[in-house]
Amino acid sequence: ALLEKDGVRLHATFKDIDETAKRVRLSDGTRVMELRDFYMFEYAAYELSLLLGLDNVPPTVIRKPRRTEGSLQMWLENSMTETERREKGLQPSDVVGWRQQVQAMYLFDDLIGNIDRNMGDIVIDSEWKLWMIDHSRAFQSRFEPKHLAEVIYVERGFWEKLQALGEDQIRERIGHSLTGPEIEGLLERRDIIVAHVQKLIAERTEEVVLYDRQ
Repeated sequence: ALLEKDGVRLHATFKDIDETAKRVRLSDGTRVMELRDFYMFEYAAYELSLLLGLDNVPPTVIRKPRRTEGSLQMWLENSMTETERREKGLQPSDVVGWRQQVQAMYLFDDLIGNIDRNMGDIVIDSEWKLWMIDHSRAFQSRFEPKHLAEVIYVERGFWEKLQALGEDQIRERIGHSLTGPEIEGLLERRDIIVAHVQKLIAERTEEVVLYDRQ
């Protein structure tokens, strides 16, 4: 889609999918039963990212053009996917900062139950900022965090907001986008992640584990 307001134009992607497949093969070869692919999850992921103080999920709204409701998400111009970065052999100048961004993505994916992150869903802009797109397969109620072993750094603001994230806050912000079991799954994963980070801090100290965003 091409959007325009007051002479300013930008591209956006529109998604109206709402399907539940009995069996799906993911990009990593994993087979999943009863996988829901739902446009409303795009909006829920964006709103939840804001609740957690993140700014790397493109702005997303729900719109109904031509009587078809769906999610409308800002397109990232002048960017490349992680697939393209690897094919070109490009490396970030700030290796530690890049690793921190990747680990923040792992935490977010584990929290929202994003079962199908692939290299095409990781977008890098001209400033080497990592953006996360394509969350219509997130919020799977039967999903357990799978990236925690790879996480050793946690952004301090995210950590503080994650600990404070409660059911009332979730229901008020995105409750209309998720079912009861999907919210319960989200809260269960939050507890697992919080316990993991608390363990990291106990073992390695807060000064080593937590960092402040530059």
